[in-house]
Amino acid sequence: MRFRSLFEPDVDWDGIESARGRVSAADLPKLAAYYDTLDDWTRKVAVLQLVQDQSAPALEPLMLDVLQAPAQGTWIDDTIELSKAVALGFLDESLDRFMHYYQDRAALKADVDAFLATRGLSVLPARTATTPQATTPQASEDPKDQFVAAIASGDTARAAAAVERLGANASLVTKMTGAQSVTPLIYALICGQIELAEQLLAMGASPTTARSGGQTPLWWAASKGAASLVQILLEKGADANAADQHGGTPLMQARPHPAVARILLAADAKVDATYYDGRSAAWFAAYEGHFETLALLLEQGVEVNEPQAGRPCFTSPSGRTIPRS
Repeated sequence: MRFRSLFEPDVDWDGIESARGRVSAADLPKLAAYYDTLDDWTRKVAVLQLVQDQSAPALEPLMLDVLQAPAQGTWIDDTIELSKAVALGFLDESLDRFMHYYQDRAALKADVDAFLATRGLSVLPARTATTPQATTPQASEDPKDQFVAAIASGDTARAAAAVERLGANASLVTKMTGAQSVTPLIYALICGQIELAEQLLAMGASPTTARSGGQTPLWWAASKGAASLVQILLEKGADANAADQHGGTPLMQARPHPAVARILLAADAKVDATYYDGRSAAWFAAYEGHFETLALLLEQGVEVNEPQAGRPCFTSPSGRTIPRS
């Protein structure tokens, strides 16, 4: 199989991202067969990421399998969840709602459980050791590992202590996020540890250093609905309009959280910024039913046009018409 080097001996996440466009229909049966040989969810999800742009019956068992993936208690859980969002859209067009699931993991879990139930399936139980351990493994001395383990257990004091050794602006890459480089602050935000994030800022964490995908601490704080943290980040110099690599801004991420959207608008967040495919904060708010946020955006001059061929669209203050995609 020509892509094997992307998965062995270690997963090459950067390589997978760049190789997705080179996958052909002829590769899919071999990749599906390779997937079936794996018992490691990290590699399974890596294979799914490689083929996620493809559409073929051979991929249906992979997509169904990843929906059953149990929590691993490590950084891979976030990647597994997003892979489940991809799999739902592959298996059922009515559930092709990746951005919604990205924002609302509870909705993702509910829809995964419901979909699996229709097939007589459920999420697998977390794996337990099948062979006795001769000795209890020693806790890692690496402060990166200690930081991740502390967050997983909810021990914010231990996480902060690890950061004191690690450095508030350290770069955390492979063991935590694959190819995505993050700081302790962003990892804390990804995991929803808002109080820890505030503590890390007080320890000197940068309020502007972004994840390698361009997602800033403000982007993540807005997506989590952390209004007080959003205000702190703005006061520390965070850019209300800093976009990720796809054009997503903090205001777009704030659409389920009108209190956060209000703070961002007061900080001159641009209402007419658009995602790479033309969707705006107003589009997302209307499409997902966040009408309080939509009302705030309308007050800023976003106009809703008459539906065109049944597809509502928006006109921004700059005059650009953005149709629903």
